[in-house]
Amino acid sequence: MAQFGDEMKNKFNEKLKGFEPEVTLFGDIVKARHKVAHSGGVHKSFKEVSKGINAAEIIIKAMKETLHENLL
Repeated sequence: MAQFGDEMKNKFNEKLKGFEPEVTLFGDIVKARHKVAHSGGVHKSFKEVSKGINAAEIIIKAMKETLHENLL
């Protein structure tokens, strides 16, 4: 969101307050995916990936809300 300016970035980050564990989990899942794609295997359980999907939904919802609030 930083590419849209500090105000948008700050509003987005505000929506994710309280979801720090989910944001971290999502980042870990993305990093693991990159490792699998570019250098070999990484061990993540289906449970971890499932939690990562739930975390992604939280992040996408915050992004959608932030964009809609500022574009309408």
